Amino acid sequence: MGMAETEMPRPTDRFNALLTQAVSLGASDVHIVVNAPCTVRVSGELVALGTGVLTAQDTEEMLREILDDDLWARFKSRGEVDFSYSLSEVGRFRINAYRQRGSISMAIRVIPYRIPSFEELGIPTAVADLVRKQSGLILVTGPAGSGRSTTLASLVDLINREQRRLVLTIEDPIEYLHRHRRSIVNQRELGVDVASYEEALKTAMKQDPDVIFLSELPDAGTISKAIAAAESGRLVIGGMIALNTSHAIERIIDLYPSYHQEAIKTRLAEVLEGIISQRLIKSSSLKTRRVAVFEVLVGAPIVRKLIKEGRISQIPAAIEGGRQYGMMSMEASARELVRSGQISWKEYEDSIGSPNVAG
Repeated sequence: MGMAETEMPRPTDRFNALLTQAVSLGASDVHIVVNAPCTVRVSGELVALGTGVLTAQDTEEMLREILDDDLWARFKSRGEVDFSYSLSEVGRFRINAYRQRGSISMAIRVIPYRIPSFEELGIPTAVADLVRKQSGLILVTGPAGSGRSTTLASLVDLINREQRRLVLTIEDPIEYLHRHRRSIVNQRELGVDVASYEEALKTAMKQDPDVIFLSELPDAGTISKAIAAAESGRLVIGGMIALNTSHAIERIIDLYPSYHQEAIKTRLAEVLEGIISQRLIKSSSLKTRRVAVFEVLVGAPIVRKLIKEGRISQIPAAIEGGRQYGMMSMEASARELVRSGQISWKEYEDSIGSPNVAG
């Protein structure tokens, strides 16, 4: 008899091994592309794993094995698909698979099983007061990779631990899993449980929620329905890509045609309870790789007035003068972290561009 051939690992096993190695290194993201080794992002820096160059066949076989038939059909028709993936005792992952130059690539965000607490994330205490409101609109903003999703999950977790409320989440895709604690948390995923944010909000009122959480507010239709839900007495928490709190307000207004902008300013001003904006800065500590700096805008009377009158450029000054309401500028947040030795001022300036950019 001839010698037995060495059995090659299945694509799924190889994929899982890459994710396990990434998590062991403390990576926030994993990139799988053709003609390059698997690459991970650690403390904001890209690091190649010593796992060999991946071929087009490698990436296609990996993706095909981890997708069910419906998701694979969606990927084949659209050339892109978002989904969640779980690996027992390792973690959960948010995956965007896409075609580029005829081959398959994957961008993977690592989602820990445990939701970090407010204290662990360094979220200002004023934000806890915001999520204890019975109604209104709260936004969490920041650029891609700013830790926005983790902060949003922490807000929902605080409600779940402290209050008896029915929470409805609408996510694309579901990242953190929320167990029922004091609250009931129903989680709906786009493309699996519902077609779109706007469609989910149309039927949300029939589901009797006290709190509605949306991982993104992508368009005017979704924002209008989110504001309407807040007007009806629900607490609405939503994510948005924006550089700072002022930019978030400007983005919302600019999504509407000019003849609707006055009305949306008034409606937004009346329901807005607060906006949290954040960035991740490289830490000076060996214990933590990156630390969040925050800007907090609270819906105080002066802020509502400025929004109604369209004087958004004066919001940063209102934040500086609104410390009694719990408001905080990103620069003030950074200075506290510098004083406590968690970050350096140079790292803050390098990450933000300049203090003025943070508002």
